[in-house]
Amino acid sequence: MPETELIDRLGVWEGYSVVRAQRYEAGDDGSRPRVWVVLAPIAGRRMTCDGCGRRVAAVHDVSERVVRDLPLFDAETYIRMPRRRVRCPRCGPKVERLPWLHRYARVTARLAESVVRLC
Repeated sequence: MPETELIDRLGVWEGYSVVRAQRYEAGDDGSRPRVWVVLAPIAGRRMTCDGCGRRVAAVHDVSERVVRDLPLFDAETYIRMPRRRVRCPRCGPKVERLPWLHRYARVTARLAESVVRLC
């Protein structure tokens, strides 16, 4: 099983697939190990408008976003992904609705939920 396929299964980032994953070991400066995961949207998959929940095919624009996720194998995990805004005929430009990433969040929903449970 290729490394990216394994990480894809562990990540469960619906609507996206792993393009590349790279691990950086801990440094002498006290930094912790890190994993950087690069995601790409699955081709041909329709998006959902975050405003009205309608399925939309048109993209208004795309920006790159970096978000944190739960650690993978003892390493801090960062995800680099294109964050799309859809062109909804009803609402206008709206961010794509993703069940694992809230509208303007910089951490995944499961990382946020894990922090809440620890508190």
